[in-house]
Amino acid sequence: MTFLDDSLTIYNKKYAKKTSSYQKVFFVIFAILTLYIYSCLLFYSIFYQVQVIGQSMKPTFNSALEEGINGENSIYKDIVIVNRYETGSNGDIILIQKEDEVIIKRIIAKAGQTLTLKRDSSDTYYHFYLNGVKIDESYLGENYKDMNFVYYTKFRDNIYYTVTTEMKDGFEQATLVIPQNCVFALGDNRGNSSDSTVYGAFNISQIVGKVAFYYGYNQTLGGFLWEQFTSIFD
Repeated sequence: MTFLDDSLTIYNKKYAKKTSSYQKVFFVIFAILTLYIYSCLLFYSIFYQVQVIGQSMKPTFNSALEEGINGENSIYKDIVIVNRYETGSNGDIILIQKEDEVIIKRIIAKAGQTLTLKRDSSDTYYHFYLNGVKIDESYLGENYKDMNFVYYTKFRDNIYYTVTTEMKDGFEQATLVIPQNCVFALGDNRGNSSDSTVYGAFNISQIVGKVAFYYGYNQTLGGFLWEQFTSIFD
């Protein structure tokens, strides 16, 4: 004899429906967590973050840095996110492995390009020309583009490369052809940077990554990314 309990049947259906709802919620949460973990692993396999120390890239980085010796004790240190698989192009900021330290500089010229430093008759500063065209260096602040005659002689007389000099419009100009497999990289703070004017051109094998983006010393990576995300909807 079979007994059919309608109330039990209804209960079983409700239980099955509730269980199914829990399973859906669980799978949604699991999928979100899996996607988040995968995204983090993918992100950090390509990018890594570095704290910028010192004044050589002012005003681009550490613009709020207090004047002092390198500013190692200052809290004003911007953070850069570096793509470890890119070596950069002209104008890009890169990290360079130099002996036992990593330095951050901007690519001014690449292999085979002709770089000239000269002074225009109407200006007190010297300017870089790439293949005869004046480089737009608007990223240099007035207080940090100190390319005077002292800077010119440092560029001209570097022991690691040979430049050619000539007189034009009453001023001497120095020209360098960048060696193969090398980049000529400088700090944005021209008066206070140890770069290619000191060490010569850097071999591309020394480049450990290109700066993809950066955020200020008073931000976090999460806060910065959230700002970028929300800006899409502004």
